[in-house]
Amino acid sequence: MKTKVNKKKKTLVKVNLPKKRNVRLIDIAKRVGVGVSTISRVLNGTPSSIKVTEKTREMILDIATELGYASHHIPAKYHKGVRSIMVISHDPGEIFYQKIISSIERTLRSKGYACYFSYTEADPNQANELIDVMGERFTTGCVIFQKDKEIFTKENKFKLKNLGIPCVVVDRHPIPCPSFVSTVELDHEQAGYDIASHLLHLGHSNFAFITIPNPSSSCVERRKGVEKCLVEA
Repeated sequence: MKTKVNKKKKTLVKVNLPKKRNVRLIDIAKRVGVGVSTISRVLNGTPSSIKVTEKTREMILDIATELGYASHHIPAKYHKGVRSIMVISHDPGEIFYQKIISSIERTLRSKGYACYFSYTEADPNQANELIDVMGERFTTGCVIFQKDKEIFTKENKFKLKNLGIPCVVVDRHPIPCPSFVSTVELDHEQAGYDIASHLLHLGHSNFAFITIPNPSSSCVERRKGVEKCLVEA
């Protein structure tokens, strides 16, 4: 209901505005041309013996996003008594990530947040399951350490956005990056440059850059930095 002021008589006039109706599964089903049960399976991740083609799945997610569909799960941000952050990493064995995660945990605990960890091995299916877990636990935010392999599939992006919680990706920039995701990126090229510069100042002149087959994007960037420094020297 909206109130207008009648300037001539200086009286209040109440105007009844139509209420915005929530988008229902049947609304999406009509647009896509499939049954409501199919829509439910795709949006809620319900297992079924009936296979849904990838084309139909993408169409359902696109229409649901277009219509502004929100699931019936209560977004975690409305559960005031629960303050927990999920940290998703792809390699628990790397010392580099262990130190960052340890720092994240200390900071969160000092702010009164509970912190729990999960690992995906850069698998989109595992990431999908973790998003469901976040909804069940009413998680209030998530931090993701993403490898080059894309875990933000269309389905994962839809479900994560639907949770309505802050999401931060560390060390990698998803391409394309979902609009609701924040990123904390490291300048790997500058790191490589600084390493080479330091060695040059120590008097070293012969360099070897040791890597692995199919190196990560961060490794490629570090090598660029090393080569750039040596060219400028």
